[in-house]
Amino acid sequence: MIPLAYHVSPKEIMEWRIDDALRRYYLAAAKLGIEKR
Repeated sequence: MIPLAYHVSPKEIMEWRIDDALRRYYLAAAKLGIEKR
């Protein structure tokens, strides 16, 4: 991973982690939904 922490505030990093986690959650949920049909 590129060390963006030098240029980015911890708050922004936390927001990015939350966005990434939500994206993975929605992708997994969508995949499960497709498999159930």
